[in-house]
Amino acid sequence: YQHKVKRVLCPVLLTHLRPPLKGKRQDSLEQVVEDEKTVWQTVTFSQWYGQTDKVMQLTTGVSIWYRDGKPLVKVRWVLLKDPDGKLEPMVIACTNVEMKAFQIVQYFVQRWAVEVTFEEVRKHLGVETQRQWADKSIARTTPVLMATFSIVTLWADALQKVGNLFVFPTAWYPKTIPTLADALHSVRYRAWSYQFNLQSLKNGDCQNIKQLIFKHLAFMTARAD
Repeated sequence: YQHKVKRVLCPVLLTHLRPPLKGKRQDSLEQVVEDEKTVWQTVTFSQWYGQTDKVMQLTTGVSIWYRDGKPLVKVRWVLLKDPDGKLEPMVIACTNVEMKAFQIVQYFVQRWAVEVTFEEVRKHLGVETQRQWADKSIARTTPVLMATFSIVTLWADALQKVGNLFVFPTAWYPKTIPTLADALHSVRYRAWSYQFNLQSLKNGDCQNIKQLIFKHLAFMTARAD
């Protein structure tokens, strides 16, 4: 009998000694979107996934992220809605509850450029695919390849200003903005064409080679990944 009493009283005593870890369940984000009482703030983002001056509506709040046996984590959620109805509502969560909702969304959008950069340098410049896997080798080559990405971008921008940046269309979508592959091709073509022309002035044997062959060779080699 005493054993049964202890089993009944212990949970009751613990309830009074320790306050509850989580409060009343909040409305789901779907309910927040449909609720007419939700207060929306209209903001304009200067950069939005290739668009400029994108108008969005947002609302924010703070919730508790709770899992059994894990410490409580406060998160600030930001709910976004497209006033034009072209985009589905989306939510962004941040563990820094003091950060402003607008700034949270700005950081989230900026991550896309960072992810694309790492994808491009891995595909075209060989980051994470180099032959040497020693820690010192990686520490040497990775910064150099990342710097190469920046240098090629600057050179390509200079070529675009003088009309020498090539944009190659693809079979699956029309492309009007140059990619890193286009930038690499344009920079290679310009550098190698200059070297060929420079050698032809010094070497008499090269004077007999037609410029068309040089251009074709530079074109085909520059496009190779």
